[in-house]
Amino acid sequence: MVNSIFKQYPLLFKLVCYVLGFSLFVAISLSAIQLWLAYTGELAKIQEQLAELRVSHESSLVNNLWNMDNEGLDIQLNSILDIPDVVAVELEDSEGKIVRRGELPDDLSRCVIENFSLKKQLKEKNLSLGQVTIYAFPTELKKRLWQEVPVSLMADAIALLLTGAFVLILFLVKYNRHINRIAEFAQNLDVEDIGKQLTLDRRKNGDSQPDELDRIVRSINEMQSRVNDQIQAQLQTAKRLQREIAFSDAIINSLPGIFVVFNEELKTVLFNESFAEKPGLKNSESNGFLFLQSVVPEDQKRFEKILQGVFTDKKSVTIELQLLSANEKRIPYLFNGSYFLLEEQGYIIALGTNLTEQKKMENMLNQAQQMEAIGTLAGGIAHDFNNILSSIMGNLQLAQIVKNDPEKLDNYLQSGVDASIRAKHLIAQILTMGRNEQLDKQSLQVSLIVEETMSLLRATIPTTIYFKQVIESNGYIWANATQMQQILLNLCTNAYHAMQDSGGVLTVSLKEEQITKNQHLPAFDLPEGKYIKLEITDTGCGMDNKTCKMIFEPYYTTKEKGSGTGLGLAVVHGIVQSHEGHITVYSEPGKGTIFRLYFPLLSDSVQDADIDIIEDVFPRGTERLLLVDDEEEILSVYSELLRAHGYLIKSFSNSLDALNHFRKNPSAYDLVLTDMTMPNLSGDILGQKIMQIMPDIPVIICTGFSKVMESGDSLAAGFAAYLTKPVEAGELLFTIRKVLDAKGFKSLKVLLADDDPYNQKVVTMLLQAQGHQVCVAENGKICLQKISSQDFDVVFMDMQMPELDGLQATTIIRACETGGEKQLEFDKFTGKSSKKLYGKHIPVIAMTGNLDEESRQQCKEAGMDDFLAKPFTIQTVSGILARVAKQSIVLTEEGTPAFSEIIEEEKTNLAESSLNHLRQKYPLNDEQLQQLLSESVLSIRQSIQEIEETLVQGDFPTLAGKAHKIKGVVMGLGAENCVELCRELEKSAKKSDHERSTTIVGKLKQLLRSLLEYK
Repeated sequence: MVNSIFKQYPLLFKLVCYVLGFSLFVAISLSAIQLWLAYTGELAKIQEQLAELRVSHESSLVNNLWNMDNEGLDIQLNSILDIPDVVAVELEDSEGKIVRRGELPDDLSRCVIENFSLKKQLKEKNLSLGQVTIYAFPTELKKRLWQEVPVSLMADAIALLLTGAFVLILFLVKYNRHINRIAEFAQNLDVEDIGKQLTLDRRKNGDSQPDELDRIVRSINEMQSRVNDQIQAQLQTAKRLQREIAFSDAIINSLPGIFVVFNEELKTVLFNESFAEKPGLKNSESNGFLFLQSVVPEDQKRFEKILQGVFTDKKSVTIELQLLSANEKRIPYLFNGSYFLLEEQGYIIALGTNLTEQKKMENMLNQAQQMEAIGTLAGGIAHDFNNILSSIMGNLQLAQIVKNDPEKLDNYLQSGVDASIRAKHLIAQILTMGRNEQLDKQSLQVSLIVEETMSLLRATIPTTIYFKQVIESNGYIWANATQMQQILLNLCTNAYHAMQDSGGVLTVSLKEEQITKNQHLPAFDLPEGKYIKLEITDTGCGMDNKTCKMIFEPYYTTKEKGSGTGLGLAVVHGIVQSHEGHITVYSEPGKGTIFRLYFPLLSDSVQDADIDIIEDVFPRGTERLLLVDDEEEILSVYSELLRAHGYLIKSFSNSLDALNHFRKNPSAYDLVLTDMTMPNLSGDILGQKIMQIMPDIPVIICTGFSKVMESGDSLAAGFAAYLTKPVEAGELLFTIRKVLDAKGFKSLKVLLADDDPYNQKVVTMLLQAQGHQVCVAENGKICLQKISSQDFDVVFMDMQMPELDGLQATTIIRACETGGEKQLEFDKFTGKSSKKLYGKHIPVIAMTGNLDEESRQQCKEAGMDDFLAKPFTIQTVSGILARVAKQSIVLTEEGTPAFSEIIEEEKTNLAESSLNHLRQKYPLNDEQLQQLLSESVLSIRQSIQEIEETLVQGDFPTLAGKAHKIKGVVMGLGAENCVELCRELEKSAKKSDHERSTTIVGKLKQLLRSLLEYK
C-alpha cells in the first residue's frame, strides 16, 4: 500500500516523511533542552542550600570544636547529613584529624562540593580551628527529572504532529490536487489539443490577487499559444518545402540527361533518377556513391583530376567522357560542372548530356565527308599505288637479273620490301578513312602527319599550285592520326579549290606557341599553356565576313551544286573541338584565307614515353606453331620464315582439316596463327572452337580486310593478337614472341649472386625490363644469408666468386633441401637454421662464359638447374625464366666453338664494334650504352692488372679464375676473338704453363688496346 501511495503521490509522501521526521526531531530537541534547564536549575538550588548550611552551622561547629564537644560535633554533622542530596560531610581539625559522616561517591567530579574554614577570633586574631567539606550528589534530582521527561516529550510530539498533519491536509486540499491536475494536463497534451486552455477548480474571491498556481497556469497557457503559433508556422513551412522539393525533383528528374552534385570526396549528395539508372543503382545505394566507379577506366583519372581542379580553381568546366551503363555498355556524355559553396563545404553541380545520337550524326557526317575526301583523292591514290607497284615489279625484275651479285640482289630485294610496306600503309589509310568507327587517340607527332598528307596531296593537286611546308616543331599532341589527316585533307582541298583557276601557293606551317592571359586573339577561349599551331594559308579568292561566319555550319557551301556536300569544315570544327583545340579563320576577298588551328602540346616526358624502341634483330623461338591459311603461297612464306627463326611448324590450307588435327592432340601446339577469311570455317570461328578445346592456347588472327571483326573486337573475343595483311616479317616475329612470352607470365623474385658490377647491372636490367624483382648478392656467403631471410623463385649464380663460389653455395643449398651433411655450413655462414629450405627446391641458374663439358659436369654435380651463357640477352634470359616458370628446367645442350690457334689482331676498332654490339642487344639510348661500355672497360682494366700480378706471383689457380672473369665481360661486348684468347688463357693456367700464359696475356692486351684507351 505504501508503495502504491508513493507511486501515485511521491511528492506528498516525501512531504509527510519530512514533516514527521522534523516534528520528532523538534520534540526530542525541546525535551532535551527542558531537561538540561531543569537539571541546571536544581544544581543551582543545591549549591544555594549548601551555602545556607554554611551560614547556619558555621558558628555552632566553631564553638563545639573550640570547646571540644565531640557529642555536639556529631549532632551537627549528622544534622547536615540528613539534609536531602547531602551524601557526606568531613571535618578536618587543625591537627589534621578528619571526622567523616556518610559515604563518599566514587565519581567526585559529578558531586556538588561546599567547603569552608572554621575560625575563632581571639583578640583581633583569627585562629584556624579546621575545615568542613560537604558533598552533595543529585541522585534524587535525576530520578525526578526522568519521571518528568516522557510526559513533556509526548506532549511536545503530539502538538507538533497535529501541527504537521494540519499543514499536510492544507497542502493536499489547497495545492496538491491542483498540481496533479497541471501534471495530468501536460501529460495528455497533444498537437491536436494545443489550443485547449488549462483551468483549475478553485474558489476565489473576485478581488483576490493571483498566487503561484495562477502564475503557473497562466505561463502554461501562454506557452501553449506560442508553441501553437510556431507549429502552425512550421507546418506552413513544411508544406511549402514539400511543394518546393516536389517541384525541384520534378524539374531535376525531367532533365534529359544526368544531374548530380558531388562533394569534395567526389561522392554524390544529390541526383536525379537518370543518374541512378545508368549504373543500375538503387536509391539507397546512389546516395554517397562514388561516381568515378561508373566512368570507364581510361577516363577515370582524367575526370578525377578535372574535378579536383574545379575545387581548387573554382571555375566551371566542360568535359566529354564515357559512362558504363547497368549492362556494361559505354555511353558518351558531355558534362558541364560548376562549383558552389554551402555552409563552408564545396560542391560541384554537374549536368551530363547523352551524346549517343549526336555521335551517330557526327559519325554520319564524318563518313560522308571521308567518302567525299576519298573521291577527291582517288586519282592521287591510284597514281601513288601505280608508282608503288612499279617499284615492286621493277626491283623484283632487277633482282632476277643480278641474282649472282649478292650485294645488288640484297639492295633490290630491300627496295621491293620497302615499296610493299608503303603500299600496305596506303591501303590502311584508305580503309581507315572509309570505316565508320570510333577512333582512339594516342601521342602523335604532327609533323609526320603533315609530311605524309602533303605527299599524298601532291599527287592529286595540279602543279599550278605550289606547295610550301614550314615545319618548326616536332612536338606531340594527344590526337587520332586519321582525324588529323582528315583535317589537313579538308583544309588543303578547300585551299586548292580556291586557287584552281588562277593557281597560287598553298602553305602549311607548324610551330609551337605559348598562350597567356594577356594574349588577344579573336574568340579565344583556351587555357594557358603551350600549343602546337597548325596554319594553312592559300592565295586564292578569299571570303567575305558573312561567309566566314557561316563556313563551319553543316551543309553550308559556296560551291556549285554537285561540287561538294558542305560537310568538310563542319567536320573539321568538330574534330578540333574533340581534341580540346581551337580553330580560327581570317580571309579577305581576293587576298586568300588563313586557317589557324591550336592543339595542346604534350610535355616532353609524355612524348618520350611514346617513342618505341626498334630492335634490328628478329627474335627466335623453339615453340610449336599451327598455321592455317587458304592461300598456299602465303602459307609457304610464313612457314619458311618461322622455321628459319627456330619454330616448329605444322600448316593447313583447309580450316576444317586444321580443326580436326588440333582436336587429336591439342597439347602439341603452343600457338595458332590463322587467316580470317577462309572457306568452310572462317578464322574467327576456327579460333573460338580451338579456344573451346584448349582455353589457354593463344590464337593470332590475320586479315586483309574484314567487316566482321576489327582489332578491338578480336581482343574482346579472346584472341591474343590481330594482324593486318600484308604482315611484315619483323611484325609477325615480334608479335608471336610477345604473345608466347606473355603466355603464363609470372613475375619472379630473383636473387642475383655475382661479384662483377658489369654482370650485375646487365642481368638486373634485363630481368627488371621483363617485370621481375631482383636482389643482388656480391658473393656466395651473402647469397646464403639472403636466402636465409627471404624467399626467392630462382637464383642466378656466378660460378666463381670470392669467399664462397657458386658451386659451393649451390651444394650447400641442395644439402639444406635434402637434409645432407653440408647443411651445417648453411648455419655457419648465415647464423640461422636451414629448416626453412628442407623439402623445397630453389632453381639455381649458373652464369658462365664457358660451356665446355667440364663446366657442365661441375654444375650438374653441384645441383644447378640450367646455364645462362654469355653474352646475356633478353632472349636468353627470357627463355630460361620461361622454363623456370613452367617448372620444366633442363640443362641446355648448346655447344661451344673450339679454339684452334691464337687469333691475329683485328683491324677494326674494338671500342666502336663493342658499342654497336651493345646497341643491338640492349634497348638503351646512346648515353646509357656509353655508360655501360665505360663500366665494362673499367672491369677489363682491373682484370688485366690482376692477371699480370698473378702471373708475376705464379698463382695459376687465381689466374684461371681471373681469365674466366674477363672472358665473361668481353663476351658481353661481342669480342669473339678476345673470348677465344681468354678461354685459351684459362686452359694454360690450369696446366700451369707460365710461358704460354704470358704470351696470351700480351696478345690479349693488344686486342683490347682500343677498349683500354676508351674514355
